[in-house]
Amino acid sequence: MPYLFKMIAIGIMFGTICLDVKAQEDKIVAIVGKEVITNKDVERFLNMVYFRLSQELKGSDLEKAFNEEKKHALENLINNKLLLYAAKKRKLQPDSYWVEKRLNMIKSQYPSEEALLEDLKSRGLTLKTLKERIRDQLLIEFMIQENVRSKIRISPLEITSYYQKHKQDFKTPWKFRLFFRKFPTREEALCFYEKEKINLNIADFEDFGLRSDRELIPKLKTLFITSSIPSLLEPVEIEGFFYVFFIKEKVAPHTLPLEEVKEDIYHILYRKHFDEQLKIFLNKIKKEVFVKVYD
Repeated sequence: MPYLFKMIAIGIMFGTICLDVKAQEDKIVAIVGKEVITNKDVERFLNMVYFRLSQELKGSDLEKAFNEEKKHALENLINNKLLLYAAKKRKLQPDSYWVEKRLNMIKSQYPSEEALLEDLKSRGLTLKTLKERIRDQLLIEFMIQENVRSKIRISPLEITSYYQKHKQDFKTPWKFRLFFRKFPTREEALCFYEKEKINLNIADFEDFGLRSDRELIPKLKTLFITSSIPSLLEPVEIEGFFYVFFIKEKVAPHTLPLEEVKEDIYHILYRKHFDEQLKIFLNKIKKEVFVKVYD
């Protein structure tokens, strides 16, 4: 193929790829009222979510939280638009003082404003976009506080009832005070075991600390639970190596008292009631707003 025609063909192919990408970005994934939501909108929303999470989390914690948010990105974006619709219907506007205060809190986490602008740019955001999102977020928070959080009531009786029905969830695991030695062959491990059986010296072992059964592979969990205390165990093969364990003590599972877990139960119930009240409020808004999600 002549060079000119090759270049034209490559140009057409590259142009087709660009059009496909553009078409995918512009693909409509939902409609909320008069607003159209495209893949590009979801991407922008996720950029903002990542930016917000990065103010609080770092490393693997950040990635884990962001991956969880990604699963519900479209649903959360739709919910936000519904809450903003309800706020704007009432002609609510956030006080500029709170917008600036929230913005200054974000700025304080950067060495300079230039560093903030650079970070925003890397995520496809601008300072103007950030301010708009802060305004929206303040409106959403206000609507949630007024229509969701304010309706949540959790009584001591409900906490006690939950505890009685879910006692198994508040049971502690088995715990073992462990020491061990690791060997490349069974013969070396057996030799060490026989020596320690005659005259056990804990200084010959490595301290493995206090371990929960949730940290152990099944065969070790079963072995440790059924062993007497204290106990020197015969060599155990794990992934090609041979281990000699000494169990100094073990603590059997027990159910934590209500007083120790009532705060945890409160948070469990709060999350449950929050989701229920939010769903009720969103369904109320949906009676006024057309919502359509496309596959």
